[in-house]
Amino acid sequence: MKKDLSSKHFIFFILASTLISLRTYCSLFIKYGKQDTWIYLLISLLIMILFFYFIINSSIKMQNLNITDLSSSYMSKFLSKLFIFLFAIGLFLTSIESASTESNFVYTSFFLEAPVWCCVLLFLIPTFYVLTRKFSSILIFIIVGFSFLLVNDVILGVLVEPYKNYSYILPILHDALNWDSLKCIILLIGSLSSISITIPYLMLLNNKDKLKKHSLNGTIICSVILLFSIIGVIASLGVERSANIFYSGFIQSQRVKTLEFVEFGQLFYIFRIIISFFIKYILCSYGIYLLYRNKIKNKKIYFSLFTIVVFIISYIISNNNYILFNSLRYFQLISLILLLIVPLLGYIIMYTQYKKIQRKN
Repeated sequence: MKKDLSSKHFIFFILASTLISLRTYCSLFIKYGKQDTWIYLLISLLIMILFFYFIINSSIKMQNLNITDLSSSYMSKFLSKLFIFLFAIGLFLTSIESASTESNFVYTSFFLEAPVWCCVLLFLIPTFYVLTRKFSSILIFIIVGFSFLLVNDVILGVLVEPYKNYSYILPILHDALNWDSLKCIILLIGSLSSISITIPYLMLLNNKDKLKKHSLNGTIICSVILLFSIIGVIASLGVERSANIFYSGFIQSQRVKTLEFVEFGQLFYIFRIIISFFIKYILCSYGIYLLYRNKIKNKKIYFSLFTIVVFIISYIISNNNYILFNSLRYFQLISLILLLIVPLLGYIIMYTQYKKIQRKN
């Protein structure tokens, strides 16, 4: 496969995989973290940065960015297959999360009278078309789409700023650390572990000279945006409302008014949801394809079957808000295991084996 990806492009992949979920259903985290959610997010972001830096640094030191090659070289055959399989399951579940959340948002916010399956199909059919294209076409779509998305977020951030009251995030650490604080941190780390979606794309990099620098820049930019978003939601709506509204950011954007009668903030938020989850779904789905590309004979048949399975599961989950948000809570925990703990242990094992071989030589 042609290597069209540069380390600068990789920053877009980091942002696209990590930003959207936490900002979309932030009420899930604010429920436990309350006004201190941003502090727990800061702790979680530090863990994410250290985790990802270790993955990138160890891959560079082992002189191989291909996760499948590394696992087959430094793990037993059984352990290698298990490692890749568990990681692929994590990506699969994340693709379901993307399809379910986006479809549920569109359904509950605009098309209550339409069946949910229509919203799911409206999401999956265009993604199927994009996924069957060459990677160069997918890369162009992601870069262009996310560039517009960043401009969109800057404009929305400026528009909602006058409606914020930063006294809502005070007092800091009023309840000190407790069990709910730990729950919040665990769920936040689970959400941020979606940064591992980018790992399969390391094999497509054409140059790794500045990979560590650009990866670090990407995680720092991601951290700033997420902190700004979480603080902004709490400052706009207050803790109680932020924690008890399904899509807090959407309500925040609806407060934007011009001349007291033109309301258009929600348009920017809708654009964010649709484009972001679209890109995240593509990254997850194509990531699984990259892991098993040597075993997949027909790309279109594979993505057809993949889309059908995602459609069935996403329809069941997104059909009800309560089912979706209860599922999302468990999804964060599963992601923590499959997309953070499993890759971390896998890379520790591979790097340890690599060092042993180097000492012998």
